[in-house]
Amino acid sequence: MIRRPPRSTLSSSSAASDVYKRQERLRPKDPEKPEEDGEFAEDNPQQVCREAHHQDEFNPDAAYADLLQEAYNSNSRAVEALKFIGVTAKDVQEHPVVVIAPGTVSRRFKIRDVCMYMLRFFEDLELFESPYDVVLCDSDIVGCIQIDDVEQLIQIARALPSRATRHLSSLWILHPGRQAKVVMAAFQAAGFKAHERVACVETVAELCDVMWKRRIVLPDYVYSKENKSQTGGLGHGLQHHGDMMVKTRKMLWDETIHKQQQRRRYTLLQRDRESLIYFKEQHAELQGAERWEEAGYVEQDIAALEQEIAELEFLSQGSSS
Repeated sequence: MIRRPPRSTLSSSSAASDVYKRQERLRPKDPEKPEEDGEFAEDNPQQVCREAHHQDEFNPDAAYADLLQEAYNSNSRAVEALKFIGVTAKDVQEHPVVVIAPGTVSRRFKIRDVCMYMLRFFEDLELFESPYDVVLCDSDIVGCIQIDDVEQLIQIARALPSRATRHLSSLWILHPGRQAKVVMAAFQAAGFKAHERVACVETVAELCDVMWKRRIVLPDYVYSKENKSQTGGLGHGLQHHGDMMVKTRKMLWDETIHKQQQRRRYTLLQRDRESLIYFKEQHAELQGAERWEEAGYVEQDIAALEQEIAELEFLSQGSSS
């Protein structure tokens, strides 16, 4: 799948603008316009030296573009079915609160596949474009995914665009444990400068307090952990009441994420249909101007969009039936 074009803007700050950047590179040079430094580098020895000097330096823009391409080319259906991430609240300033629940992810899944789906989730909902909050519900459940590849997390964290960290208002870690420590160590090693925005909370009640009593939907396992610690040895009746509460929380979480996935598919479907119209118009213009190379690239974009639209239509029909 391709990276979708910008919704209504060609802003270079949008991660979606890479398809337009490619078209810009393929556009023929104006013979009357002076060449900018860097064009036709083989005729510019100084530029060649500069490129050789910097070729080993880390380029965050290029790294993030590669991550986006990987995220949108990956098969995310199995990861999406895990229902481990969603926007389930708003803070006091009405900013979205993203809840991440690694405790719902089996350890048979690779951490990179999960991260790629998360990246796609944030980009599809344009969460990096404005202030947002994150709640990470740490888990010590046996059999759930283990976050142990620190180097891979560092690589991903270093490639995140500056807007992702700049717009992060707060990161709350609920029931902090070993997994959360690994994540924070990776982000600190990557130069993630947001320590003042990170807070660890030990209970759901404490989380609600720091969120100023805002309503938030959380995964069932956080309640199960607190239920066990609060009702241990206090009798079967109280334990049964706690178990019923946990089951209710699970149904609420699953229903909330399911509805959000449906809305997200509908939004993406409408966006892709608009993008398809745009690319077909561009393709006709390029063919009329006999710019065959560019037209060939646009044909690939059209084919990818048509495939994605068909998949989204299939998923939407399946979820509504």
